[in-house]
Amino acid sequence: MAKIWLNLLLVTAALAAPHAAWGGPETPQTLTIAERTAGAQKLAGYFNLYWDVKQGKLWLEIDKWSSEFLYQNGLPAGIGSNDIGLDRGQLGATRIVRFERSRPKVLLIQENLEYRAVSNDPDERRAVHDSFAESALKGDASEFLSHL
Repeated sequence: MAKIWLNLLLVTAALAAPHAAWGGPETPQTLTIAERTAGAQKLAGYFNLYWDVKQGKLWLEIDKWSSEFLYQNGLPAGIGSNDIGLDRGQLGATRIVRFERSRPKVLLIQENLEYRAVSNDPDERRAVHDSFAESALKGDASEFLSHL
C-alpha cells in the first residue's frame, strides 16, 4: 500500500513540474512589435490592431497598462431561434476593464464595482476592495503585443 501512495505522489509531482523540466520546446525569442507585425495591416484606434492575412491572426497592441476602458462584446450572428433570445447583433454586458501583466501573461481584469467604500478613509477603501474579488476575464501570453 505504501508503494502505491509513493507512486501516486511521484506521478503528481511529475505532473506539477514546469513544462521546461520535461524537455519541452524552449521559449521563443521575444520579437519587437515591428518585427511581429511586419507585413500586417495596421488598424489604428484606442488600441492598435494588426491584421496578418498570411497567419490569419489579429494582434492587439497594448500600450495602456492599468488604465480602465469600456469592454463590450456581442453576437455577430444568431443561432436561428428567437425563442432563446440569442439574436444577431445582440450586445452582451458592458464592463469596465484594464490590462495587467502577470509575468509573461497579460490579464484582462474586471474590478468588482458592485461594492464601493463611500468614505475617503484609505483603510476602509482597501478593506472593501480586498473583500470583493476582481475577475480575470482573459489571460494569455501569445495573443497580445505589448510595450514593456
